[in-house]
Amino acid sequence: ATVFPKYARDGMQAVLNVNMHSEGKYAFVELRDPELATAALELNGVQLLTVQLNLGRPASYVAPEQAALHLSKMEEAMNAGTGAKEDSSMSSYLCLENLVSASVLSDDREYAEVIEDIQSECSKHSPVLKVLIPKESRETVKAYVRFGSPAGAPAAQKAIDGRFFDGNTVTASCITDSEWRSVEAKCPS
Repeated sequence: ATVFPKYARDGMQAVLNVNMHSEGKYAFVELRDPELATAALELNGVQLLTVQLNLGRPASYVAPEQAALHLSKMEEAMNAGTGAKEDSSMSSYLCLENLVSASVLSDDREYAEVIEDIQSECSKHSPVLKVLIPKESRETVKAYVRFGSPAGAPAAQKAIDGRFFDGNTVTASCITDSEWRSVEAKCPS
């Protein structure tokens, strides 16, 4: 309330919850409302005693405007009588290209390691439910990732797309549920 007086509310705490790392290296702070959280981002880079504050949103954060836009598109499609069209902008599914070479597909141990590496990297953005790499690919090998939430794929896409890996530029793109099901049908469990 002292730093942001316009957000002060009688009888209401600004901070609802704080979870701090056991060694004090970082913390997650839950604020009362989205407006206060947005205002708190203005403190990023401010020097507090001997520490420079580093503030940011969670990797899986979806701006209310983006969520509302997605919802309005779906409502518009339903009201038009066409049914909601699939939209990959709020997708739980990601396609990765130029990440895996075809030689990986023939070595079961290396194949398993690559799947584990992809799951580990993508889990930094949202929980990963499944990783698929169709083995019948011989030209462009693609890896597919299913996240536990619709915000997962866009967050991972933002972080991974354009990265340089093993001499190649990785392309990450969100895909629809039907595209995922098509790939899943081709991959044995």
